Amino acid sequence: MTKKYLNLIYVIFALLFISVSSNAQELDSLNKSTLKDKNQENNVIDLGLGMTRSKTELTSAIGTVSSEELSNRMNINPANALFGKIPGLSVMQNGGTSWENDPRLFIRGIGTFRDASILVLIDGYERPLSSISLGEIESVSVLKDAAALSIYGLRGANGVLLVNSKRGNAHRDKVTVSYEQGVTQARRLPQFLDSYGYAKAINQARSYDGLGQLYNHQVLDAFQKGTSPYYYPNVNWSNEAFRDLGKTNNFLASFQGETPSTRYFAALNFQSDNGLLGPVDENEGYNTQLNYGKFNFRSNVDVNLTKNTILKVGLSGNLRETNTPGTSANDIMHAVFNTPSAAYPVKTESNIWGGTANFPNNPIAQITSTGYRNLQTREFFADGSIEQRLDMLLPGLIAEAAIAYDNSAVFSEGKLKQYEYQSITMTDNGGVLQPVTSKYGNETELSYYHNLANQWAHATVQGRLKYNYEWHDQRIQSNLVFQQDKMLRSGQNNSYVRQLFAGNVHYANKSKYFADLSLSYSGSGILPKNDRFGFFPAVSAGWKLSEESWFSKQFVNDLKLRGSWGITGSDLVPQNLSQVQFHGATPYFFTGNNNVSGGVQEGRLPSIVTYESSTKYNLGVDASIMKVLNLNFDFFYDRRSNILIESDGVVSSVIGVTKPFLSEGIVENKGFEAGLKFHKTKKSFSYYVDGQFSFVRNKLINMGEAFQPYNYLTRTGKALGQAFGLESIGFFKDQSDVENSPLQTFSPVKAGDIKYKDQNNDNIIDNNDEIPIGFNTVNPEIYYSTTLGLTYKGFGMDVQFQGVANRTVVLSARSVFWPLIGNSNISEYSLNTWTPETAETATLPRLTTLDNANNYRSNSIWIANGSYLKLRSVMLHYTFPDEIASKLRLSNLKVIGRGMDLLSFDKIKVVDPEVLGTTYPAFSTYSLGIQIGF
Repeated sequence: MTKKYLNLIYVIFALLFISVSSNAQELDSLNKSTLKDKNQENNVIDLGLGMTRSKTELTSAIGTVSSEELSNRMNINPANALFGKIPGLSVMQNGGTSWENDPRLFIRGIGTFRDASILVLIDGYERPLSSISLGEIESVSVLKDAAALSIYGLRGANGVLLVNSKRGNAHRDKVTVSYEQGVTQARRLPQFLDSYGYAKAINQARSYDGLGQLYNHQVLDAFQKGTSPYYYPNVNWSNEAFRDLGKTNNFLASFQGETPSTRYFAALNFQSDNGLLGPVDENEGYNTQLNYGKFNFRSNVDVNLTKNTILKVGLSGNLRETNTPGTSANDIMHAVFNTPSAAYPVKTESNIWGGTANFPNNPIAQITSTGYRNLQTREFFADGSIEQRLDMLLPGLIAEAAIAYDNSAVFSEGKLKQYEYQSITMTDNGGVLQPVTSKYGNETELSYYHNLANQWAHATVQGRLKYNYEWHDQRIQSNLVFQQDKMLRSGQNNSYVRQLFAGNVHYANKSKYFADLSLSYSGSGILPKNDRFGFFPAVSAGWKLSEESWFSKQFVNDLKLRGSWGITGSDLVPQNLSQVQFHGATPYFFTGNNNVSGGVQEGRLPSIVTYESSTKYNLGVDASIMKVLNLNFDFFYDRRSNILIESDGVVSSVIGVTKPFLSEGIVENKGFEAGLKFHKTKKSFSYYVDGQFSFVRNKLINMGEAFQPYNYLTRTGKALGQAFGLESIGFFKDQSDVENSPLQTFSPVKAGDIKYKDQNNDNIIDNNDEIPIGFNTVNPEIYYSTTLGLTYKGFGMDVQFQGVANRTVVLSARSVFWPLIGNSNISEYSLNTWTPETAETATLPRLTTLDNANNYRSNSIWIANGSYLKLRSVMLHYTFPDEIASKLRLSNLKVIGRGMDLLSFDKIKVVDPEVLGTTYPAFSTYSLGIQIGF
């Protein structure tokens, strides 16, 4: 992070803080009317769009997690702190560095085979979740049913994640400073065979392929003894490319408090991550480590301008800087995984990078000798609102106006170069082995580049009217909202405008009967001109049985039933599909000289496009038992229609052009979710158990599927993402077994190849023999977690386990699972391959160096159980007694030790079950920190 930008941020922060502290003695009498009791605030649920609801009167399905619960983890991206925190929210980890690891978020599964992205709102505005830091977050809420989502119109079908940043409500000035330093460690890097094992595997594979041996006994002996590392190398590329530990830092300073007329929260947060690459200091003037730095700032100010007027201003942003080698992390990982240990030395005797024509990508050269890239991201978010009470016109009437402007730009610069590499082969010259060298590539000088990689701007305006009216034991809360937002992105078809008109009426009677009506009229510029708006209603009701006179509270202290129905939508479809498409045509020869000319041809026919419509039902129960156990259950059903589908199964291909999409897809989603929290306190000892469980299953009702000759081939009626493949019934024993079995049509087969079941008994194995295997490969049907916590005299511990079940994965990564083919590597996963000696116990097919389409395709051997149970986090902490803290003139002093993503119990073993490809490895993090309050 350059010094001038840091200085600029410090100046901005200082000005904001000064403005917060001004007018401290004004409007003292107004403060009491605007401050709320802390317990009352904890009982208020945010619905978004400026609407809130008492938790007691809630009729919709909303889950919430507080900042205290999120503090168990320390993540650069807050999404990675949400594992198992809210029932119905599935968080699926991806591979990549800590700053690239953006997990997939699903709310109540997936209801579409198009874009299932959820809507993320930060302080009421659509913003990237990765833009905020954990230290700024007050709470995170998940909106799940139509009662909560219909007011979002065309944005609600996939669910909404609401993030509220902290504001000034501490009832006193509070300054908190914390620092945490940690180390990262790669978890479950695949282990590849050494050069001797690789050479034996290659010889074995070539013998099965009917080819000659590549390595003779002398070479095998040299590999095994390691006496000639330049000519017969044995390189562990993972050990060469990675160091044991990376390093992380997290510094946070926050300021929270109030004056008679002002409430404020301000924060500075700096996070850094120093990656796991090893040889990064071999160039003078620059480092090629994977480095990341992120500086966040925030200032939220609420000011009582008058007795009836409140102004709220939020300013935040971040500066991010990423440094990488000239070769991307994914390309480096691909080279590490796919380069055999026997391929070549890191450097030859001539001090030139090793490499061959078949394996040109030397992983260490890619790290150290391709230059460096630097990305700088600058994001700024500004929002403001003014609330005016209009009791002089109508008691209980409030008008609000809000505006937000966000901007992001990514600048890329760096210096790139190429490297020269050399191969050495030993040739027999009259009985004497002599080395023959060949050089490839060119050693070039560093070449500077710079460009604007990406940018976007987002502007939002809102107008809101609220009216609250009470009489006797009844109350009405009503809200009207207008919102328009405009997104401008770089690139084609990336800009749009959306409009929303929404209203909600909430009715409460005697604190035990509740009802809500929500209506929205929503439009999107993404959709065709004549079909841009939709109408989305929802109704819901709640009955608090525990408030009835006949209800006994001896065992169940609190009991409420909820029910809802409604419609919401999604406009996440490709733009301009309703227009005639043209694109470049295949070049053709023209004129007497046969000159080549380009052309233009008609593309996909115009499609009738509309928004996806989701009809949602929900039944829920909230209960409290013996004042120590809180329970909630929800049963839900969702039917999504108007999903864009290919028309191959509906429209004939004789028309000669690409067929249009049809908005006729239908998906059903149904399931249940449960949350449980048990808490108990005895004197200085307290403990709790928090459990979450959800089950969701979807079904494809209509996907425009073409006719299938056999019922088991149909995707319709199966789960979205259902795994299909051939069913293995073992391996061919010999040529006689091949000749007396059904003909397998994918490639020639031999002894040791996979033998498949003939599902339709036509004596031919082809694509018509694929069957559904396992579960879907997109999102697990079962998602659960358990968190255990206790405190005793200042000591505390929190442990979280999180897992999934009914999840299927496909093991198709070359070198890791599919060995040797296409000049790839072989891992220890392939040790139990078929040989004549292991024919009865082998679990994997014979080795081959050829592209064996029979073995390496979707089948029951490579389709695996992806269930797992992970130890997601362990946090130990100690809070010093008040008398010690006060002697140090502190309000509190706390030390923290934590570990994250520590263990995984699963059936994959060789790699992390969530990170199966050739990508930056999953890693564990261990850290120590201190938190000081003033």
